[in-house]
Amino acid sequence: MEDQIVLVTGATGAVGPALVAELLHQGYRVRVLSRTRPTQPLFSDSVEFLTGDVCDRDTVRTALIDTQLVFHLAALLHVTNPSPELRAEYERVNVDATRIVAEEAARAKTRRMVYFSTVKVYGVQSAEPIPETHPVNPETDYAITKLNGERAALDHMDTTILRLSPIYGARLRGSWRYLVNAIKRGMFLPVGSLQNVRSLTHVDDASKAALIVANHPLSANQAYNLVAYESITMEVILDAIYAAFDKRRPRITIPTPLVHTGVGLLEFGLRVVGRRSPLTQDSIAQLTQSETYSGAKLRALGFQPQVSLEEGWRQTVDAILARS
Repeated sequence: MEDQIVLVTGATGAVGPALVAELLHQGYRVRVLSRTRPTQPLFSDSVEFLTGDVCDRDTVRTALIDTQLVFHLAALLHVTNPSPELRAEYERVNVDATRIVAEEAARAKTRRMVYFSTVKVYGVQSAEPIPETHPVNPETDYAITKLNGERAALDHMDTTILRLSPIYGARLRGSWRYLVNAIKRGMFLPVGSLQNVRSLTHVDDASKAALIVANHPLSANQAYNLVAYESITMEVILDAIYAAFDKRRPRITIPTPLVHTGVGLLEFGLRVVGRRSPLTQDSIAQLTQSETYSGAKLRALGFQPQVSLEEGWRQTVDAILARS
């Protein structure tokens, strides 16, 4: 595949470095487009690095010259209660930029686009794994614009949609990062029964899945839930994280209603003085609610997770400790 050039947008995020590494391992020539150059090296010297705005058509057109595949990761991620200005930015980055990438990829005769979306487009939480046939009903600005991004891509380009379940790995983001850092500092107590179930995917498995759908003849213009492990109890997840720190999980838990009340008061008090709470009702819900998605459709293409939960969290924690 030495003559195949692939473009990765948003390559400096949570998934991008692992995807670039997998592409290089598979023998592709890799070009990345990022708004800024990272302060620390993320990629091999063989990677062609372009700096520019994915919302700028001329920049995107240049980045797509001679490409066979484009992996579109660039996105504005979820923020609780975004301002009106941020809502406009969601539309610009998650929808308008996706349309530009798809239109210019079609113009460049790029073979396929892989668009990284989110399972949040379904807008439901369930202990029964949700398949791709479930109706979509996004509830947040992030999820709404990611769904519209799916449609913009499919309107203009041979596209495969990957709806990502929660991702963990060396560049951990969001609520999972806060959870792991709290465990690291010894400032976390488990909440609720810990028997709620979650879907979870390591970045290395996500990268391998992206390569499968990019090259499979049956995956064109299809949507897939990207799920490595469909239903893992929070108890098992926490045990794996604590083990990665060589710690034992506390055997006491805080009742869920008590935590919700305390966090609600904290959010209200900080909002009064114009500050954002480090803990939110949404982050507590992620600890205590069940949210699972079916990965059966992707497995039918041959995808099988390679990274165990224990090894995945060990790698994640090692990377966090190395940066501290």
